[in-house]
Amino acid sequence: MISRYVNAFLLVVLIATLSLGVASANVNKYSEGVTEVTRYASSTDKISVIVHLTDQVDLQTLDDRLFMRTTRQQRHKIVIEELQAAAARSQVPVREALDQMVQAGEVEGYTAYWITNCFVVYGTKGAVEQLSERADVDYIELNFRAELVEPIRERRNPVDSDANTPPVGVVAIRAPQVWYELGITGAGAIVGDLDTGCDGTHPALAARWRGNFAPVAECWRAPYSGSPTPTDGNGHGTHTCGTMVGACQSGTFDTTGVAPAALWIADDAISGSIGPTLDNNITDAFQWMADPDGNPNTINDVPDVVNNSWGVYSGFSGYSDCDARWNNVILACEVAGVVCNFSAGNEGPGAQTHRSPANAAIDSVSFFSVGAVDASGSWPYPIASFSSRGPSDCNVSIIKPEVSAPGVNVYSSVPGGGYDGTYDGTSMAGPHIGGLVALMRSANPNAEVRVIKSIIMRTARDLGTAGEDNTFGFGFIDAYAAVSQIITGQFGRVMGIVRNASTNAPIQALVQVVGGPQSSQADGSGNYSLILPGDSTYTLRYSLYGYTSQDISVNVVTDDTTFQNVNLQPRPIVYLLNENFETGAPNWTHNSAGGSWLDQWHISTERAMNGTHSYKCGDTGTGNYANLLDARLMSPTLNNLPAEARLSFYFQIQAERSTAYNDSAYDGGILEISVNGGAFTQVTPTPTYNKTFRYTSGSGNPVTGPMPGLRCWSDSIVTWTREELDLSTYTGSNVQFRWRFGSDAGTGKEGWYVDSVVVTAFGSAAPIVPLGLVIYVSGTDVVLTWADDSNVGYKIFSDIVPDGSYATLEGTTSGNTFTIVGGAAILDKKFYQVVGWDGN
Repeated sequence: MISRYVNAFLLVVLIATLSLGVASANVNKYSEGVTEVTRYASSTDKISVIVHLTDQVDLQTLDDRLFMRTTRQQRHKIVIEELQAAAARSQVPVREALDQMVQAGEVEGYTAYWITNCFVVYGTKGAVEQLSERADVDYIELNFRAELVEPIRERRNPVDSDANTPPVGVVAIRAPQVWYELGITGAGAIVGDLDTGCDGTHPALAARWRGNFAPVAECWRAPYSGSPTPTDGNGHGTHTCGTMVGACQSGTFDTTGVAPAALWIADDAISGSIGPTLDNNITDAFQWMADPDGNPNTINDVPDVVNNSWGVYSGFSGYSDCDARWNNVILACEVAGVVCNFSAGNEGPGAQTHRSPANAAIDSVSFFSVGAVDASGSWPYPIASFSSRGPSDCNVSIIKPEVSAPGVNVYSSVPGGGYDGTYDGTSMAGPHIGGLVALMRSANPNAEVRVIKSIIMRTARDLGTAGEDNTFGFGFIDAYAAVSQIITGQFGRVMGIVRNASTNAPIQALVQVVGGPQSSQADGSGNYSLILPGDSTYTLRYSLYGYTSQDISVNVVTDDTTFQNVNLQPRPIVYLLNENFETGAPNWTHNSAGGSWLDQWHISTERAMNGTHSYKCGDTGTGNYANLLDARLMSPTLNNLPAEARLSFYFQIQAERSTAYNDSAYDGGILEISVNGGAFTQVTPTPTYNKTFRYTSGSGNPVTGPMPGLRCWSDSIVTWTREELDLSTYTGSNVQFRWRFGSDAGTGKEGWYVDSVVVTAFGSAAPIVPLGLVIYVSGTDVVLTWADDSNVGYKIFSDIVPDGSYATLEGTTSGNTFTIVGGAAILDKKFYQVVGWDGN
């Protein structure tokens, strides 16, 4: 039963002071892209930026408060009003400052948003610097246009004028069984297509457009085409929309759409190219999708799902492989009750090739990435070679994608009234999720966003490696199983905080259901959440590298939340290598490949992660590196590498990338390993390289130098970036690492910096459990004593219930007794826990 929820949130009015003075930029508020663009710009050069204000709605807390306590309509009203209130109470001073900048000619234009509290500003570098100095401005990032995940194949001649049978992909996910056996076709649901638009006259789509009976402004938005009615000058959006809701005019449900009775609305904000724009059309689009009619009290206009067959990655100038500029916007839309799914990208088959926002790893269901399989043959379906793979670039412990769907030879509608079955891409896989969500919301209109996503993952048919993997995710979606499960609506939630048992600090542990596919990654505050079938008991496993894992039995109640906090005991860490290059780096060597190849590795004081020194490959001054480098920096050899060893280091790089091919580089660096004295090869698994060495006959990387085709670090990474690698594959071996930088005979840049190289493993000595614990009262004090005294120290925690989290630290001692002064005078009952401490 869903209980009534009253909106009783306290709104705090913030008073901001208008600053009229010009100050130097607060570069700590700049994203990497803004830092790079403004570095060499003059004060009058203009850039387009997104200015995020400090007053933001705590979306995670808001979502937790509303979860399973409201109807969808109540949730929508509360969230939209909270977002709009945050903007209303904090934007006026910034708007006044921007108006003055417009009058002074420093700002050409700006747009305010409430979906996340921000302004999109097109103005001079000097104006951006002034904004960065404001206390009510949190951070500033570049504003760019998104990029389609283009189909692998160009559209050929239409193969039919009417779709009389369901496409093989729709059949493969078992959508027809949902229509005919469960009687659910998507009626009452709305899908939103954020793409290149949609051909509103297509016979498979015309009758399903919501604008046939509702105001057009609520059903169609055209920031690019400006068309008063739905149109599509590209073809991409018509194809994706057809996969979600395309229905043949005959009245049967033998059609291209997964949810043929659902309605659609569309926004053509995605164009075929990237570049700066005054209005952030993605932000505009999500703000519109969250509340198309502008009335927080209604949801008959709000889509149940928004399909996103677009994304960005480091192959596009100005972006990173973990680009977060739209994350808060998307989260706000989801907290308001709209499911958002994203195509993984077509940059496979290499590891860590996801586009953003699909790459984001906020929690176990955000964001929801879809990979592509070839469902045209028999089971088991193979992964499409182009489908982007995980893990996430944002957090390498997070598996991506979440699920997979048909993405090869997908048959759907195209502009002009025809159909085409030659489209390949994760762009074609994603809309199958959009249609499935429409079926699920048709069956259960109040289903929570998190519940919907959790069910889709849990009911997926496993493919590839048993369990969740970085190729297929949880597996291939099963519409019949997912809709069948959402009909019951019997789910509960378990959530809590995972902490370090020694320091009480939150940790980002992995929480898994033992024997099941469900899992959740705790966030930076240690918070985790899992949606599970209710009225059942589960064993949850809490684990994180560097900690002793813990299994806990948890009872999940339908329509309720179970709270379970956990403290994990850290394991003693042994440093096999810990080098910051401050004392001359003994036993480190460097050389070139010989012949005409050069070596420019040297200890530098130009940049450093810690202290004042790092190793640099490049000119000893501030100039560019030389041509024809094949320079190698070698670590000492580490003998008999213990189990669970890991390598980490920090780097910055500025090297020549290809101007014609954004994913390629002419100069760059790689990491190699020699095992037991053998030849050096790239470390496996490969690190999070952002480019690929390119070879062009006569002008590219010479074949005898750094080999073309290898993934590498290149372009401009000007903040210290940490790379961490699991070395478990090399347990028991003698290993040596080599940082190798190569350049061609053309353009040079600043070079490659490496610092803070660390190799760690675990020792065998763990804190001893204290024995003979006795607790007694002495006057007004509480005294704890125990028999053992062979640890470095002990920490004493307390709680008011015996099975609590014991999050309150009473104190630390190196002996075997501890007194809580005045503890007996407190009338509330308390329980105590003594934990062995290794001193770290």
